[in-house]
Amino acid sequence: MPTRLVTSPAHKLWLPILLCMIGVGLRLLRLGWQPLWWDEGYSVYFATESLAAMARLTAQDIHPPLYYALLHLWLTAFGSASPLFVRAFSVLIGLLSLPVLWWLARVFYPSRPRLALWALLLLAFSPIHIFYSQEVRMYGLEMLLGMVSTGLFWQIADGGRRTADGRQRTADPGSWVGYVVATAALLYTEYYAVLLPLSHGLWALWHFRRQMRRLLPLLAGWIAVALAYLPWLLYAVPQLIPYVSQKIVADADRPLTLFVYTLRHLTAFTAGYSAPEVVRLPIGPWLAFFSILLILDSRLALSLPVFRFPFTVRRSPISNPQSPIPNLQSPISNLLFSLLLPFAVSFALNLRLPFFPQGGERVLLFVLPYFLLLIATAADDLLLAGRRWTRGVFAVGLSGLLVGAATGVWTFYTVPRYTDNDYRPLIRQTIQQGSDTDTVLAVFPWQVGYWRAYAPVWGRGELHGPWPLLAPSPAWGADVQTAIDSALETGKLWFPAHLSLGGVLEGEVEEYLRTAAPSPAGQVTVNFENRWYSPSTRLSGWARTRKAYESEIAVDFSAVQLYWAGLNTNKATSTNDVIAVVLGWARVTSPDLRVTLRLQDEQRRVWAQRDYTPLGSWPPTGAPGWDQVGLLIPPGVPPGFYRVMVGVGPAGEEWLFKAKDFPETSGVATSDVAEIGSVQIDSPTEPLPNLRLPMQMTLDEPVTREGIDFLGASGFDPVL
Repeated sequence: MPTRLVTSPAHKLWLPILLCMIGVGLRLLRLGWQPLWWDEGYSVYFATESLAAMARLTAQDIHPPLYYALLHLWLTAFGSASPLFVRAFSVLIGLLSLPVLWWLARVFYPSRPRLALWALLLLAFSPIHIFYSQEVRMYGLEMLLGMVSTGLFWQIADGGRRTADGRQRTADPGSWVGYVVATAALLYTEYYAVLLPLSHGLWALWHFRRQMRRLLPLLAGWIAVALAYLPWLLYAVPQLIPYVSQKIVADADRPLTLFVYTLRHLTAFTAGYSAPEVVRLPIGPWLAFFSILLILDSRLALSLPVFRFPFTVRRSPISNPQSPIPNLQSPISNLLFSLLLPFAVSFALNLRLPFFPQGGERVLLFVLPYFLLLIATAADDLLLAGRRWTRGVFAVGLSGLLVGAATGVWTFYTVPRYTDNDYRPLIRQTIQQGSDTDTVLAVFPWQVGYWRAYAPVWGRGELHGPWPLLAPSPAWGADVQTAIDSALETGKLWFPAHLSLGGVLEGEVEEYLRTAAPSPAGQVTVNFENRWYSPSTRLSGWARTRKAYESEIAVDFSAVQLYWAGLNTNKATSTNDVIAVVLGWARVTSPDLRVTLRLQDEQRRVWAQRDYTPLGSWPPTGAPGWDQVGLLIPPGVPPGFYRVMVGVGPAGEEWLFKAKDFPETSGVATSDVAEIGSVQIDSPTEPLPNLRLPMQMTLDEPVTREGIDFLGASGFDPVL
C-alpha cells in the first residue's frame, strides 16, 4: 500500500480549503474582460463541431482531441458557446488543480502537511496558472492530468516497500488503473506531455536498476498506456507531420539560447506574462528570482558541515526509513526528473525545430507543480532547521515570491491583451446590420469560433444570422468562388479580412468581389462597408442588388466636380436594405478626398451614412472616374420621405467642401452636401429581433410616425 497520509490537529483541512477558495476567487475575476484570441477561437471552433468532425480536424492540428471533446460536452450541456461558458470550463479545471496539488504534495511528503500548504499557497497566487485557468485552451487540463499521473506513479513506486517485519507489500491496484487512465488522458490532451511519463520511466529505471522486478507493474502500465494511445498515433501522425513541417517554415521562429529560454520560463512561472509593450523585465520577476535564489542557496547552505548539527539532533522529516529508494531524498529526485527532463528535451527541440511563439512557455505548464513543490520543499526545510536566520530567510523569500506573483496577477487583470484581435465590435456590427440570410465568410477556423462564441448562432436555438461560413479551401479556386456566389444569391456577404499573415486569399476574394463577381442582368455587386477595425483586420460588406442608373447633375465641390449620380431605387425598407449609388466624377484635383453619403430627413437629420476614402476607389469594371457603392438603411429609421445627399472633403478631416451651383429644393439649401436622389423608407413588415435594434443615436426629441415613438436609431458610425 502507498504511504498513508499523516494528519495532525494543528493542520486541519480548513487551511487548504481556505486557500482553494481564495484561488477560485482570483480565477473568477473579470472572466469576460479580455477578448478571445486566435487559439481560443480554434478551441471554440473545434468544440462546436460534431465529435466525429472534431476528431478529423484535430488530427491535422498540433493538439490531440481530448480537451476539445470535453469542452464540446460542456458546451452542449449548457447549450451555449458564449465566452462566459467556455471560460468557466477552464476555471473548473483550475479549481480542481488546487486540491490536486495539495494531494500530490501529501503523497510525496505524507509526514509534512505544512509543506503541502506552502505549495498550495504558491499555486493559488500563481499568475500563469490564473492565466490558463481562464484561457480557453488545454494547458490547464494537461497540468491537472499530469499531477494525477505523477501522484499515482509515486504511489505505485512507493507501494513495494518492506514493512517492519520484512514483508514485501504490493501497490494498490486502483493506483495502477488510475495511472494508466490519467496518463493516457494526458497524452490525448497535449503532445508535449509525453515528456512527463518519459521522466517517470527514466527515473524508475535509474532507481530500480538493482531491483528490476519492481519495474514490472510500471512496465505493464506503460504498455497499457501505449496501447491506448496507439490508435490515435496511427490515425493522426501521417497528417500531423506535414502540418508541423509547414508550420515551422511558415512561422520562421528562431531558436532561443539556453539563457533566454530559461529566463522566459522562470519569468512566466514566477510572475506570469509581462505586459505586451514591456521590453525590459519589470520588478516582479526580478523580485521572484531573488527570492528563489535566497531560498535555494540558504537550503543548500544547510547541507554544509557547519550547518548540519541541527539536522543530526532533530531528525529530519525528509527521512522515510521505509522508502524502498535509497538516499531518503526520493521525492526530490523525482521532482527534479519531472521538471528538468521535459525542460531539457523541449529546449533541444527548440534548437532543432524552432517553434516558440509569444507565450510559448505554456507548453511546459505541466511542469509548474514540480517547480513549486521544489521551492516549497526548500522553504519548509528552512523552517524545520529551527534557526532564527533560516526562519527570516523563509519569511523574506516567501514574501518576495508572493509579491512577485501579485505583480503578475495585477498585470493580468489590468493590462488589455489581444486588442488587435478583438472581434467583439466587428461581430456586433455584423449582427446589428445583418439579416437572417447574410453570410460571414471566414478564411480561418478561429474566425468561425469567434462568431460561435460572440454571436447567437450556435447552441441557443435562435434563427438569426449572419451565419459564419469557413472558406472551403485556404487557396483561391472554384470552390471558394462558388461559396461566394452562393452567399450573394441569398443575402449580404460580410468578409473580415485578416491581413497580418500575408492576406493572399483575402486579397483574391476582395478583388473578385470588386471586379469579377458575376451578377444577373440588371444587377451589380456593390460594397456597402469597408472598415478597418485594427491594423490587421478590415471588415467589408457586399450585396448583390439592382443596378443604379445615373442621371446628369452638376455640382462643384472645388476639389472635384460631380457630373453624374443616381440610385437604384426610390423605395426601401429599414431592415438593413442596401441602396446602390453611382457617382460620376471629373476634374479631380487631389487624390486624397473623402466622400460621404447621407440619408437625411426634412429636418436635415442624418439617419444613415456611408463614408469612404479615397474618392474613385469603388469604380465599376472598366469605368474609372466613377464610384459604385452601397448605402445601408438601418433598422429604426422612421417611415417617410428622405433625401440621399453627397459631400466631399479632405481625407482625414471632418469638414466638407462647399457644394456650388446646386439649386435650392423645397426651400432646403445645403452648403456642403448635394442631393442626388430621394427615397421612400417603409417600416418592416414584421418586427425585427432585438439584436438588430441597439440604439446608437438618440434623438433630442422623439419622432412620432404612424403612432410609434422613435427614440433613436441603430444608425451608423461615420469614423472609417
